[in-house]
Order: sequence, then structure tokens, then C-alpha cells
Amino acid sequence: EINVFINTGSYYNVLTMGTTASGIFIDELMLGDKFEYDCQVAIADLIFNRAVIPQNDRGAIMLISCLNTVCAKYVTAGYIQAGNWTLDDVLDLEKGTYLPTGYRVQVDSFDNQPIEDRNARKCPPIYVCVKLGGKCMKFNITNYINR
Repeated sequence: EINVFINTGSYYNVLTMGTTASGIFIDELMLGDKFEYDCQVAIADLIFNRAVIPQNDRGAIMLISCLNTVCAKYVTAGYIQAGNWTLDDVLDLEKGTYLPTGYRVQVDSFDNQPIEDRNARKCPPIYVCVKLGGKCMKFNITNYINR
């Protein structure tokens, strides 16, 4: 949780929940940016450390495995959790599908790739679908003390 402390003058300070103007919580936004960055770095590392990412199913498996590793770290951190996919269909992931890991990584088929893209050595789109974990931000604590 990130809270924002605002000094509205010399008289008092205000503590407010850390949200953006659009209402998105700032920690969710920052972790989303970090997640995207970590995915990009993981793919860059894969390309750097491998001589070739083949334009076939083996290449797709390499890409998916690489990004699954990133997603698993974010599950451990609590950013991603199991749940039902509530957005529109993405390739084989249909609305309402339960994601036991909280994520599914998919690559468009190399077989369906236009020849121009294949000759230009472009990878088909990669889809990283994640279910956010949510978090507790408000607590009501009741203490019962008995002598």
C-alpha cells in the first residue's frame, strides 16, 4: 500500500489513499509497469543468451517458458493470483476460464504468420494474460480484553 501525504498549508496534513486521478491505485500501476518491464527484460535476456529463437513451436515454447518464469515470481509476490478470466477471449483463453496459476502466456501460431513477417523475422504477438491478486487496504480490528 502506498499512501500519499499531502501538506495543505502550515495548519494540517492529510493522509489519502494512493490513487491516480483515474482512480487506479498507485501500487497497482507501479507493479504493472514493473511487471511489463520484467517481461521485456526476460525476453531480451532470452534473445541474448540463445543463438536462435526458431520460428516454430519450439520457439513459441521457449518464449512462453521465459514469460511463465516472470509470472511465477509475481504470483509469489501476491500481484497475480488464481481466478476466473473476466475479460474478452484472447486466443485460446475464453471469458470465464479459471486460471489456476493466475496467468496464461500464449503466442500466436508461427504457421499462421504472413510470409512478409516471417521473412522480416518478426515474432507473432505474445499474449500474457494475468489475473491480479488484489490486496487488503482497510482493516477493522476489534480487541476483546478480559481480566
